[in-house]
Amino acid sequence: MLKRLIFFFGLLLSYTAVSSGQANILVLDDAFSRTRITGEAFMLPAIKETDQLESILLIDQDEWAPVSKKGFAKPYTNQAWWIRFHVQSTKPRTLMFENQYPMLDEYSIYLHQESTGEISFLGNLGMNRDLPDSLNQTKLPTVEFQVDKNHRYTIYVYLDKRFGTSFLPFYLWDAESYRDDLADRRFNEGFIYGVFSLLFLAGLFLSLYLKQRIYFLYSLYLLNLCGVLLISDGSFRILLDGKTYKQHTSRSTISC
Repeated sequence: MLKRLIFFFGLLLSYTAVSSGQANILVLDDAFSRTRITGEAFMLPAIKETDQLESILLIDQDEWAPVSKKGFAKPYTNQAWWIRFHVQSTKPRTLMFENQYPMLDEYSIYLHQESTGEISFLGNLGMNRDLPDSLNQTKLPTVEFQVDKNHRYTIYVYLDKRFGTSFLPFYLWDAESYRDDLADRRFNEGFIYGVFSLLFLAGLFLSLYLKQRIYFLYSLYLLNLCGVLLISDGSFRILLDGKTYKQHTSRSTISC
C-alpha cells in the first residue's frame, strides 16, 4: 500500500512539473533520425511587451503552457505565439528544424545555449521577410544548426499565427537523415506532378478531339488539385515571385 502511494505521489509531481512549464528535455541518442515536436514543447501568447526574446527569457516558467499532441493553438485566430523546447544530444551533430506548414507571416527561430547564455538568431523564415540570396534555399521553412555533446539547448520560435489551422507540423531532423528524405521527396513530387501534367494534357486533347466538355472539366479539376499541392508544399513562392523560403545555416558550433 505504501509503495502504491509513493508511486501515485510521484506521478502527481511529474504531472505538476509538466503543467507548470518545467523543462521536458528531448534527448537525442546515437540512433536519432527524426522526431515531431509536440509534447516536449511549451507555448506562450505573444503580446507587445514580450515580442523580443530578451523579454521572453525573463518570464516565469509557470506562464508557459504545455503543448498538446493535437496542436499548438486554437484555429482561426490572429494570435502570435512563442514556442520553446529543450534539446540535448549524446554526441556532436548537425540538426535540421523544419516546419512543414509554409504559410506563416512571421517565423523567427533562436537557439539558446543554456550553460553559457549565448543566443544565436537562426533566421526569420516568414512570408513577409526577404532574406539575402546568399542564404541556402528550401521550399519549407527549415534551419540548420549544430549542437555539442551533452549540452542543453533551448529552441525558441516566434510565429505569427494568421492562418486557419491548429496543426503545425514541427520536425527535428538529423541533418543526414533530412537530406536523404529531401531527395526522396523531390523524386515523389516530380513523379506526382509529372502524372498530373500528363492527365491534364490528355483531358484537353480528349475534350478537343471528342468535343466532350466533361474532359475539359476534368482537366480543370486536375489543375485545381495541382494548385492545392503547390500551396501545401511551399512551391507557390517560386511560382509567384521567384523567391523560395531561405534557410539560415549556422556553420559554427555553439560551444561552452
